[in-house]
Formats: sequence, C-alpha cells, structure tokens
Amino acid sequence: MSAIDHKAEAERLLAKGREVVAELREAHSAGRIERADELGKQATGIWAQAQAEATLALVEQQRVGNLLALIEPEDPRSYDCWPDIREGLGLS
Repeated sequence: MSAIDHKAEAERLLAKGREVVAELREAHSAGRIERADELGKQATGIWAQAQAEATLALVEQQRVGNLLALIEPEDPRSYDCWPDIREGLGLS
C-alpha cells in the first residue's frame, strides 16, 4: 500500500467508526445495553485500525521528506532517490 492508500483507508475507517457510534447511541437509547456494549467494542477496534493506517501514512510522508532533505543539487547521485519519492507520493 502506498501512503495515499493508507490515508484513504484511515478516512474510510473513521467514517465507519462514526456510523457504528451512531448505531451504538440508538441501541443505548432503546435500552439494548448488550448491543451497545458490542458496538462500543467494535468502534474501538475500528478506530485502532484507523490510527494504525494514519500512522503508516505519516511514516511514508516522513520517509519522502527525509529523501528530499538528502538531495544535494551539486551531486548527481543524490537524484537516484527520485523513483522512491515518486512512489511515496503516489505518482508512479
């Protein structure tokens, strides 16, 4: 997965977590406490996955930033990392 994929997955999971919380509130209001508890655990798991995906996206962004920081314009060898940068930005 590229950084862009991780970001999109984190956003998808956050949206899913909000849906589950809305369902949790309905279940709690209806007095279905066991169902609300089950949904709370599900939302927690979804948000943990979203956090992991967001962290992976951040790591990839940091890697690209580090590659850019290493470029020395006067040294043509420093441009060897361009394919990695393009991949990290989702351009290849």
